[in-house]
Amino acid sequence: MSSTLKIFKRWMFAKILSFLLKISSWLPLNFLNYLSVIFGFFFCKTIFTETKKMRTHLQIAFPELSEKDREHIIQKNCEHFTRLFFELGILRYRPNIAKNLITVTPSTQQALLNYKDTGCIIISGHLGNWETGIQWIGMQGYQPLVIARKNINEGFHVFMKLLRNQYGITTIDRGENDSPKLLIQAIREKRFLAFLIDVDTQVKSEFVPFFGKLAKTPIAPALLAIKYNLPVLVGGTRRIKPFHHELQLEPVSLIRTDSLNNDIKANTAHWTSLLERYIRQTPSQWLWTHRRWKSHHVTNCE
Repeated sequence: MSSTLKIFKRWMFAKILSFLLKISSWLPLNFLNYLSVIFGFFFCKTIFTETKKMRTHLQIAFPELSEKDREHIIQKNCEHFTRLFFELGILRYRPNIAKNLITVTPSTQQALLNYKDTGCIIISGHLGNWETGIQWIGMQGYQPLVIARKNINEGFHVFMKLLRNQYGITTIDRGENDSPKLLIQAIREKRFLAFLIDVDTQVKSEFVPFFGKLAKTPIAPALLAIKYNLPVLVGGTRRIKPFHHELQLEPVSLIRTDSLNNDIKANTAHWTSLLERYIRQTPSQWLWTHRRWKSHHVTNCE
């Protein structure tokens, strides 16, 4: 009975979510911005478990900031993710105006064009509205492939897959048995592979510095880039107006030595440091509720 009830609750959540997103997508952006400020303030004062995690993580990342400054980041972060919620509705139900949500730097457009016939690996993180960036790439006909962690709510996971598919984007669930096979096929098809590496997940990983503390980070992107000699772009999106983002990706050369394991770790660490640089530019737009440092590095002693 409990299992059936759980499935029903997830189904209801997905239906309610879709309904709210569909309704909100037709509201004026100025009104949605007003709602984002109001709901952002409400969430900041009521979701105590999440804001507690944010305070802990911001203390790790920005110990030099005052408590007041960190609280300001939390407030703006809540507003940011409320806007992101509304943006998902626009992307899903109003694709005709979705292109107005993002601007792409000329250098990024040129970099993507350079690798159109070879494919590449795109390294990004949960910064800004990362979905708008990959949607724009899909809108240009590049048919990117996203490697994503399966959401705990099946209904929301299906919603996101449908959203990406709408823009010609294929989603591969990270850690699934057929994931390696699908990745190799995509490489042979010279497609763009997009990874979000700023997460602690149950996949092959290495511990690399992130805001001065070791964080468990997926190594599959580095392994694939080195093994198949794939070009790499690192970057992400940042919100520059209430409902407008900028996508910036920069080409990054692979670090190569005589040791594959060292190369994998060195490249993963380098990309992570670049993502940290982007996050520091707009700290209120990163996913501070994620338990980035939950896994602890253990050094073997003989």
